[in-house]
Amino acid sequence: MEKKKPGTVTVPKENVKELLGKAKDGIVKAMDQNGDGTFDMRMDTAHEVRRQNPEIKIALLCDNVSDESSAYKVKCAKEDGSIDAFFYESVPSDYLADAIDAL
Repeated sequence: MEKKKPGTVTVPKENVKELLGKAKDGIVKAMDQNGDGTFDMRMDTAHEVRRQNPEIKIALLCDNVSDESSAYKVKCAKEDGSIDAFFYESVPSDYLADAIDAL
């Protein structure tokens, strides 16, 4: 069995395969503070998806009000090119829909 570094997360290949099968141009994933939607899990998924399809657009949806720490990490991920865009849950839904369409 392969040893993992502490704090690393393994992304199930089925999840990435399913995401790539459903996505034409991009993937938008919401984040949670725990479970499968944590920042680390979403970034592991983003890296694996990007590895398999470098052209796909990746965006994260996060709560900048109740989870400021994760929102900051998401902003930094955009700045370093790990993701293509991010959106805050606090924006109006029509703006969010238009911004995702434009991605």
